[in-house]
Amino acid sequence: WRRHGGGDLEPVLVSSAVALLDARWIISHAEARTGRLWRRRRAGGVLNHRQALPKEAFLSFADLVEATGKYADWLPVAALS
Repeated sequence: WRRHGGGDLEPVLVSSAVALLDARWIISHAEARTGRLWRRRRAGGVLNHRQALPKEAFLSFADLVEATGKYADWLPVAALS
């Protein structure tokens, strides 16, 4: 985590100023909207605001740190706005 620059993100992540969305949840949410994998590109739409998203949509800081060392040799964070 720290070897990949994660330490620079810790203050904002721990403060809850930024919430991390779980990529698996985003994908399943998009697929559920279309009902078919092959139509995923047509899903479109906008995510609800943070307060309206379910708890399972978010990735905890601890899960992110674990995933960085376990599943990736890079920092698995992307920024959306």
